[in-house]
Amino acid sequence: PDEFERYQWFHDVLGSEYALENGYNGDGVKVAVLDTGIRTGHEDFDWSEIEAVSVTDENDPDDSFTLLGGGHGTNVCGIIKGEYDNGLGGHGIAPEADLLSVKVFSPYDSDSDDSFDSVGAYLDDILEGINLCIDRGDVDIINMNFEST
Repeated sequence: PDEFERYQWFHDVLGSEYALENGYNGDGVKVAVLDTGIRTGHEDFDWSEIEAVSVTDENDPDDSFTLLGGGHGTNVCGIIKGEYDNGLGGHGIAPEADLLSVKVFSPYDSDSDDSFDSVGAYLDDILEGINLCIDRGDVDIINMNFEST
């Protein structure tokens, strides 16, 4: 089993363990996650099934499609696609799905000492990310979880 699987309460709530045991593992499905991006090289992903793009004008300081100190997008991608039974971390609800990480959030200036604590997304970047997924024609599910003020 995966190291932190016992802390992943959502598997019980969603019934994903039952689904996985019965062959429903995301195979043949492509999920796009519009968020802060994904940390490339993360050990709990099969990178042959992941594509990462950015629609923002921001250059990543570490060139990894994620924000320093952020990681929300990586976390969401892990809930969806974290590798099953590799002895690391936890696992996702659809570990065999293909994943498209679309970075739509960028750091912005704030009063904080660490500007990477503050992230935001412009509506035009979100719409560009949605349109990118639609135009590709191979995305089955678009995941977006953010709020607006």
